[in-house]
Amino acid sequence: MPFGLQPWHLLLALVAIIVIMGPKRLPEIGQAMGKTLRGFKDELDGGPQAPTNSISTAAAPSEPVAPAAPTPPAPAPVVPPDQS
Repeated sequence: MPFGLQPWHLLLALVAIIVIMGPKRLPEIGQAMGKTLRGFKDELDGGPQAPTNSISTAAAPSEPVAPAAPTPPAPAPVVPPDQS
């Protein structure tokens, strides 16, 4: 086995995980690890790839969207003259 591990090492690790986490949480942990590894693999490949055989159902907007109006600059603060 790789890294010098023997089958009983893996069995001992599995028993420890079951004792620590409990058998009810193992599916949740497996799903979380699977999603994490899938996300990591997708990021290494350049992001999630869309299937090539699917048809996009996104419809074009019926009206063009106008860009947002720029916000006017804030007025300068009024400084009272010196009263010397």
